[in-house]
Amino acid sequence: MLFAVKHGVPIFVKMSRDETLWPQLLKESVTEVDPEAAAQIICEVWPGEDTRTEELVSQADAVIAYGSDATIERLKGLSSEKSFLGFGHALSIGIMTTGGMIEPFATDILSFDQQGCLSPQSIFVEGNSHAVIALSASLAAYLKQEAATLEVSPRVDRAQAWKIREAVELASMGPRKVLFEESLRWAVIQHFAGDSELPVPTGFGVVHLIPIADITDFGQFLGIARGQLSCVGVAGELTPELQAAIEGEGVSRVCKAGEMQTPPLDWKNGGVDLEAWIAKLER
Repeated sequence: MLFAVKHGVPIFVKMSRDETLWPQLLKESVTEVDPEAAAQIICEVWPGEDTRTEELVSQADAVIAYGSDATIERLKGLSSEKSFLGFGHALSIGIMTTGGMIEPFATDILSFDQQGCLSPQSIFVEGNSHAVIALSASLAAYLKQEAATLEVSPRVDRAQAWKIREAVELASMGPRKVLFEESLRWAVIQHFAGDSELPVPTGFGVVHLIPIADITDFGQFLGIARGQLSCVGVAGELTPELQAAIEGEGVSRVCKAGEMQTPPLDWKNGGVDLEAWIAKLER
């Protein structure tokens, strides 16, 4: 997704083909507060490889882009370093300490179909395999309830269904147990001690529960996610030691479980102060 300030057009939004609803809802919300400002928000959608993308980026006065790392690098080369702000691949995790409740994570997982950078792909659980066994069944029950509340539709997209089935079947071949909903709205993959490295994210409601004896050691098991964590949602006590471990991984947002998808407007995504960046452009 691109946000561009272009000659005579305050904000031009090139939407992702996978997400056209949110930008339109944002514009509608702005309209309720300031119709004149909303009229200056132009939303369009076309394939990312379309020549219009390059034209927009190269002609804009300022660009904010969200996408894959490869896409961000390509677009950055079309704009000046000062006027380009890119947010590449990022993901989030949950952490559950002893005494925490798993229920709030159901909302975090299913909101936005688990496709955003704030969507938890895995939950590290303080304890052993026995703790994860009990929590897996509980989380599955909560996901079932939340899917009904959020009106998550049965999976009809073949590509999405294939990814979910692949994750479920691969997990079933190893020392793991899988609980999933028949219409593929969600799936819980239960890991055991010794099988702790963070797996490749699937999205679409697929979440991994991973036991760790000392929860402050979670950073050792991040694997491919190291350096890419956007948010950590915590269920249970956030001790000073755990807080320090999370901050040591460069995470820009730490919150309670159930609040991962609702960051404050002044959240510094990736540590970037957007207001300061805009002010610097205006100088």
